This record gives sequence, C-alpha cells and structure tokens, in this order.
Amino acid sequence: MASFGAALTAARTKAGISLREVARRSGFSAPYLSDIEHDRRHPPRRTAEKLAAAVSDPGLVELAVAVCPRCKRPFEAATGGGRCLNTESCAT
Repeated sequence: MASFGAALTAARTKAGISLREVARRSGFSAPYLSDIEHDRRHPPRRTAEKLAAAVSDPGLVELAVAVCPRCKRPFEAATGGGRCLNTESCAT
C-alpha cells in the first residue's frame, strides 16, 4: 500500500500542479504539505478530503483512514484490523 504522502505527490504531479498551488487550493501551508508528502506527518480525514479535492483525486481519502493510533503510520490494510507497518519501533 502506498503512503498517503506518496499518493498525494503522484496525484499532484499527474494533475500538473505545484505544491504551492495545492496549498493555495486547500488552505494549508506548503511546508505542512511537504511534511505530508515526505511522510513526516499523516493528515486526519478532513485534511485528506481537502487535499483530495485540491488535486481532484477522491481516492486519496481512503489512504488517510487507516493509521496506527500509536505511531501514526499507515496500517497494512485500509479495511481495518491490519497491523502497523512500522515494525522497528511500534508493537501495535
């Protein structure tokens, strides 16, 4: 499963828009979006919805749903009941 950040970068590139343009369209700062694209932050669902709208890719929202409550990294499966992919520092 691709990370939300990687999927956002791919969708933004495919749409031919800059990070600053996504920031303008979504109302979030470019540094915050950069952190998301580099997987330093994982957005809550409402943020993901705004970003998905900004890049015209509603499928992005589903990637923001399955996040480990302990380390905030993506789960193995977006359907729930998955396990954390951060096996080195998270025991969830």
